Amino acid sequence: MNVIKTHAEKIREAVTELGPAAPQDVMDWIKENYPNDPVNTKSYRSDIIGCSVNHTSTHHYPGMPKFLFYEKGIKKYRLHDPKKDGEGFIKARGNEEEIPYSKISSTGQIYLPSSVQKALKIKPGDIIAFQENDRGEFVLRKAKLRIDLAS
Repeated sequence: MNVIKTHAEKIREAVTELGPAAPQDVMDWIKENYPNDPVNTKSYRSDIIGCSVNHTSTHHYPGMPKFLFYEKGIKKYRLHDPKKDGEGFIKARGNEEEIPYSKISSTGQIYLPSSVQKALKIKPGDIIAFQENDRGEFVLRKAKLRIDLAS
């Protein structure tokens, strides 16, 4: 019985065997080890980014499993090591509690960590609002859009 593997499973296999690898290295490995897979380079490049925990464009692929770490300096991907790389959480100052964090991109976008999305029951396509409280802090809330049409 032939088991069909997902792109992510093949990518994980490639990086596990190769170690740090550029996207082309990963695709070449897949072509060699899965000769019946018509490797679509655009699709695989996107999926490699999507499997990364830290690539600046990974937020465009929220449904992809996150297991790669992008080493920007050498432009290669390796398996993510939470002990070495962190898990996308930081310690709050003066507190042992770990809190999720995100970095603002050059275009002003943020990646909303999956733990926050789950806690707020937010899914792709939902609307969020940033509400300022009396201390000047902003609170993130799931929102509903209401359109009033004036007659």
